[in-house]
Amino acid sequence: MSNLKKFLMGEEDINEDKDKIIEEADLKEKKVEEDLNEETDDTLNEEQTKYMKFFQKKLKAKGVNSPSELSKEEKKKFFDMIDKEWEAENEED
Repeated sequence: MSNLKKFLMGEEDINEDKDKIIEEADLKEKKVEEDLNEETDDTLNEEQTKYMKFFQKKLKAKGVNSPSELSKEEKKKFFDMIDKEWEAENEED
C-alpha cells in the first residue's frame, strides 16, 4: 500500500472519529439544555426565567436549538437581535 493510500485512509479514520466526537458533543449539549429547561423554573428567579424562555423562543424562531448551530454571521445577528428586543421589552433607559 502506498504512503498516499495510508495517509488517505488515516484521514478517513480521523474524519470518522471527528464526526463521532461532534455527534457525542451534540448529544451532551442537548442533554444539558434539556436539564437546564427542566430546572429553570426551580432554580432561577422570575426575571431569569423570563429571559430563558424569551431566548428559547428566539432560537425556535431561527429553527435551531442552540446558537452554536448558527454560522458566525448568523450568530452575531442573533445576539444583536436578542440585545435589541430584550432591552425594548424589559429594560428602561
